[in-house]
Amino acid sequence: MNLLRENKMNNRLIIFLLIILSESLLLTFLRGKAGVYISPIVFFIVSVSTALFPLVFHKKNNTNWLNLKSNKLIVFGLNTSLWLWCTYLLIKIILKNPVDPALSDIIPTVDILSNRLISGEYPYKLITEYGYHISPTYLPLQWLPFVISALFEFDHRIIPFALFVLAVLLIQKKLVGKNRVFSETIFSTLLPPVLILLFLLKFPAMFATTIELLPASWYILFCLLLLTGNSFLQATGIILPLLSRYSLVLWLPLLVLFFLKKYSLKHNLKVFIFSILLIALIYVIPFVIPNPESVVEGFKYYSESALGEWQLKDFQQSGDKPVHLFRGIGFASFYYDFYPGNIEQKLHACKTHHLWLSALCCLILIIIWIKKKHWQSNYLFLFASLKIYLVFFYSFIQVPYIYLQLVPISISVILFYLWQNKPLKT
Repeated sequence: MNLLRENKMNNRLIIFLLIILSESLLLTFLRGKAGVYISPIVFFIVSVSTALFPLVFHKKNNTNWLNLKSNKLIVFGLNTSLWLWCTYLLIKIILKNPVDPALSDIIPTVDILSNRLISGEYPYKLITEYGYHISPTYLPLQWLPFVISALFEFDHRIIPFALFVLAVLLIQKKLVGKNRVFSETIFSTLLPPVLILLFLLKFPAMFATTIELLPASWYILFCLLLLTGNSFLQATGIILPLLSRYSLVLWLPLLVLFFLKKYSLKHNLKVFIFSILLIALIYVIPFVIPNPESVVEGFKYYSESALGEWQLKDFQQSGDKPVHLFRGIGFASFYYDFYPGNIEQKLHACKTHHLWLSALCCLILIIIWIKKKHWQSNYLFLFASLKIYLVFFYSFIQVPYIYLQLVPISISVILFYLWQNKPLKT
């Protein structure tokens, strides 16, 4: 009987791993293989499945791990080897691809903002260095870490990777160490570098031109700091993704309900006050108050840049379709091809539906949270709801850049860790 139960647990473990791996494979080696219309649907289903699986199929901890020093050495050796391989590939990509504003303005922008801060200039003034004018749109935690690389004059692209590895190691120390089964420890430890390897091998341009591992790192640290139960650390965790991108905002009401249920009023007041103070100190006082119009101008630029991505690039021919809309990810291609009206009307519909569907997703998740009493203080459900929300948010976003999916994929790893440690007392 025990053997049957153990086999059942192992089968669930393998299935969950395969779902998470499939999510990354559909962005890399299998991207668009099912066509531009079917592929986004398949990816959407698989991504949602990474959140539903740990909620539907429960996992009980085993206690038969042989705590041998040789086992620990194997885990350490494999983990170190994979991260070193990732580092080697990243360095090759960096050396082969000098930063070029003509290809992407992401890294040049964070360079400009960080160097302006170092020189005592106001960072959010108009950027004119590219030969055209753009308003800076990045929130502080999307560019402040690059002050380090600007000060010490090394490549900015090292910062997101280094922070991501650090965040992964910290969350593994918190959660993976609780695993008592050797095979589970191996899978848990190697999962993050394997997922990153898929992107390094198949989509190296992402690491050459973007910094998406940075917000992915913030989300991992967000989950880690929430699990500490410390009010200041939890507040710090909340502002990390919040001051990186606005995408977390619509999900915050569910987080508030969760905290009201799980923690005392005194604790929640501390979290609220610390969060407000951190937002004021990091963003409002130094950057918003000197020029409030910069926030409005940033939103305007988002709309303008989205419209530009819905049009053909210079290297495309007449009859082609916008490259970033038809890569097998996201539902913007459906609006482009099937929604009535001109490009502006299609984009407006996509933007409106993006907002309302993301909000509706959060409302449904809140209703589920209210009805499922046993989930109301469960971090597994909280992070599963975050994953589902992010899947909706990035599936209906106006320009579904592939690199944006690194954030939801990071949450998949967190769910895998939490699922193996259920029930987790924090």
